[in-house]
Amino acid sequence: MNGVRVTPGGTVVGPDASAFNSPEAFDWSDERGGGAGREDTYGNRVTEAGSVLDGDGFPISEAAGAQVTPDVVWTGRRFQVVWADGRSGAADIYGARGGFGGGGRPR
Repeated sequence: MNGVRVTPGGTVVGPDASAFNSPEAFDWSDERGGGAGREDTYGNRVTEAGSVLDGDGFPISEAAGAQVTPDVVWTGRRFQVVWADGRSGAADIYGARGGFGGGGRPR
């Protein structure tokens, strides 16, 4: 699956997408949590037919600081998401895994 995310103003801010699973899982960071430097990481699922399953997406991490540059992969059993996280004041790598079922949130 190839695709990019585009803001209403036309700026391309491509998400990362898992492959080999239906529905696909997408993840991205945006500023809805408080602006630049406080981005949070969100996810969503999209069916093979292109239907978005989780509206505007669900939070994967909304910790203090910025959570940016997420990446998602399908392991064959569940999704694994990793991202750079600034909650401690320095960039650390955090992750979450789950089935993203029942409303999309990681389980």
